[in-house]
Amino acid sequence: IVTGQGVNVYAGSDYRTPIRSKAKQVQLNRGDKVFLLSEENGGYYKIQPPKGSTLWISSLYLKGIDGSAPGSTDMMTSESPVDEIRSGTAEGSSQDGMEPMEANDVDTAAETAALKEFYECQTQVKAELGKPVLQQNYANIKKTLTQLKGRTDTPKAGQYAEYLLKRIAGYELAVSVGRQVEEQTTQLSQTRERIRKAREERLSRIKDLGRFAVVGILKESSIYSDRTDSSQYRIINDDNITLCYVKPAGDMTSEDLSQYFGQKVGLVGTIKPYLAIGGAMVEFTQIEKLN
Repeated sequence: IVTGQGVNVYAGSDYRTPIRSKAKQVQLNRGDKVFLLSEENGGYYKIQPPKGSTLWISSLYLKGIDGSAPGSTDMMTSESPVDEIRSGTAEGSSQDGMEPMEANDVDTAAETAALKEFYECQTQVKAELGKPVLQQNYANIKKTLTQLKGRTDTPKAGQYAEYLLKRIAGYELAVSVGRQVEEQTTQLSQTRERIRKAREERLSRIKDLGRFAVVGILKESSIYSDRTDSSQYRIINDDNITLCYVKPAGDMTSEDLSQYFGQKVGLVGTIKPYLAIGGAMVEFTQIEKLN
């Protein structure tokens, strides 16, 4: 029993959620009675169409069961459209301006089965939407819907399938964007990790190089001291510029240094002034290859 005044009744369908139904049919008032056809759905009940509500169809695509012209008495007093469809006696209908179909073209059993397939697909879509974006997969659902869309004997299911396929295209776009974001995030993480490792490596090298008196490429030297000490060498940088002169000390005096010529090395030792050339001399007790 209606408890309000001027309560709107809207036309809808099983496919459209009640809150999305905007076609107002009639208004009911306090005390009017309605017959419920379903449980509550989003704050609405499906009801049997009350008096005053009407649905319309183009006369271009209708004829009487007995062949009479549209609008004749026989046609207007025939059994209800729902009963006609269920019994398979309806000879004409229209789908979005399509040509009217003969009774043999519309197999109600096939349509019912196709609609069942569609609703199963709709349930599967809802299940996929409940998953994380990157786990969603609509391939099998799309295959079934595409088959339904291509059928000519089940126009209603085909129309629903086409609409759901468009919705799925939007869902798949979200999946694609999600994957791109994940790939970019992964690439960013990998880049940051490479930068971190490179930084740590350089810091460790700086820390390690701190124990050397000089670092550079070991070369022979043609400059000798006043004592004509032939065990004297020089260190150059990558631009072939001499950084300083070096000479072995301690146990290094008996070491064969020719194996280090042309190699980048680090020398542990003492830096002293080299007055003969106005530069520096490193007397080293340890040598280490760096490349």
